[in-house]
Amino acid sequence: ALAAADGDERLNVLLVISDDLRPELGAYGSTAARTPQLDAFAAQGVRFDAAYAAQALCGPSRASLLTGRLTTSLGYFSHADPAEERLLLRREHIMTRHFADAGFEVLGTSKVAHHVANHDVVLDKYHKLPVISADQQCGNSVVCEDGAEAGQLTDAKALAWAMRQLDRLA
Repeated sequence: ALAAADGDERLNVLLVISDDLRPELGAYGSTAARTPQLDAFAAQGVRFDAAYAAQALCGPSRASLLTGRLTTSLGYFSHADPAEERLLLRREHIMTRHFADAGFEVLGTSKVAHHVANHDVVLDKYHKLPVISADQQCGNSVVCEDGAEAGQLTDAKALAWAMRQLDRLA
């Protein structure tokens, strides 16, 4: 979530990045999954109808999105180790730094850079979500069984945090 400085009339910007998500959401006309929260969220913002991943892996794709450069020009084709990714993110003037330079507060949660340890390069403030492991219950799991409460989903917690930040900054 990005927010303008106090007294500024610019709009807030909320960028949602999701791995491995096809447009099988109600907002795109699909009935394959029930996604009422995402559908309502999409109705309030900009929906991209022709967005494509720069690379088949999330790390290079995230770097491409943050830098505005193709992975071929970055030399980033597979998951870099944390130190290599950190150097790349520091070397490039990434999108979030453009917002920070323009006076926006740059906040984030979940996974923005591929390696969570590098979020301090990408964000001013990072909200850590619970660690996900296979033996935990639905509240901290990536996938919950059908019928689970929406608030139990880790993504729902991330979105709720982002919406609280936007409300705070409004």
